[in-house]
Amino acid sequence: MNLLLIGSGGREHAIAWKLIKSPKCEKLFIAPGNAGTAECGTNVNINPNDFDAVKKFCLAEDIGMVVIGPEEPLVNGIVDSFREDSSVNHIPVFGPSKQGAQLEGSKAFAKQFMTRHIFQQQVIVNSIPAIIRMVFLTCSSIRYRSF
Repeated sequence: MNLLLIGSGGREHAIAWKLIKSPKCEKLFIAPGNAGTAECGTNVNINPNDFDAVKKFCLAEDIGMVVIGPEEPLVNGIVDSFREDSSVNHIPVFGPSKQGAQLEGSKAFAKQFMTRHIFQQQVIVNSIPAIIRMVFLTCSSIRYRSF
């Protein structure tokens, strides 16, 4: 299977390194990639937010799955763009929808969502990264408030 990995950071290098270890991976393309990802596969000069170019590349290279690393194309709706386009909606895209990506892309949205759906108590925490907040608040019965 030919795979396309979207991104250019250290996270994408780690993902690329792991993907090429799969016996199912025939070719790995990384868009746009970096010097580290070039050791794992073929970097391609495509802007991850140019969804039409990404889809055109997927069709030209017979891509069997797309993995999205960075949050920006997710927040901009790349997964939805693939799902809504009949020419590429058969290609699995690993990542959340535009709406789901808001949890990562917008701290304000994440805070409102968690307050509305997860926590019954008033939670005001702005100075701790989201994951630490989630772990702390999930594992703790006390209220935490930062000013």
